[in-house]
Amino acid sequence: MFFYLKEPKSNKSTLILIKYYISKGEGKLVYSTQLKVNPKDWNFESKMVILKRGRTDLSVIHKDLNKLSEFLNKKIDNYKLNDIRITKGLLRNDLDSLLKGKVVQKKSLFDYYDDMVDEKNKANQLTHESLKKYKSI
Repeated sequence: MFFYLKEPKSNKSTLILIKYYISKGEGKLVYSTQLKVNPKDWNFESKMVILKRGRTDLSVIHKDLNKLSEFLNKKIDNYKLNDIRITKGLLRNDLDSLLKGKVVQKKSLFDYYDDMVDEKNKANQLTHESLKKYKSI
């Protein structure tokens, strides 16, 4: 996992992107951190912000990038430990929940069951008695 600048030759501040290679089949995840930095303040070898005395904005960005990297590494390690296939969508949801506050709700078995009953009811495939039985479960 590395950080890159969206426009490295720009004279103005540019977005910092995170890139993570998943696998041959999945390819790589490219995600915007929503953080901006001037390319003059970026170390292209270490792929990180250059810390300068008196520049608290750069130290905040550095801290945020470290926190993001640590978060993603923990998630990836957890997925590997639990034999969960890592996909771009899975990592993107994790990053969305961290950076944008979006919570992706997972459906339970009962949610799928209720959806199936509603679909069958709308398609008139259930009698009134069958619907009562399904709803009572």
